[in-house]
Amino acid sequence: MVTPDAQWLEVVRLNHNLGKIHDAELASFELKYFDAGGKKTAQNRAARHSR
Repeated sequence: MVTPDAQWLEVVRLNHNLGKIHDAELASFELKYFDAGGKKTAQNRAARHSR
């Protein structure tokens, strides 16, 4: 993905149950941001979503 600020965003699902996301009680993701040259930026973080 590309952000509106022209950074690359890589989204990785953590603890993936290999099923559909709506079957999981909690889904966790790691968000990795990269500049145009491919270097990681300081914005990397983890995100969680529960239903």
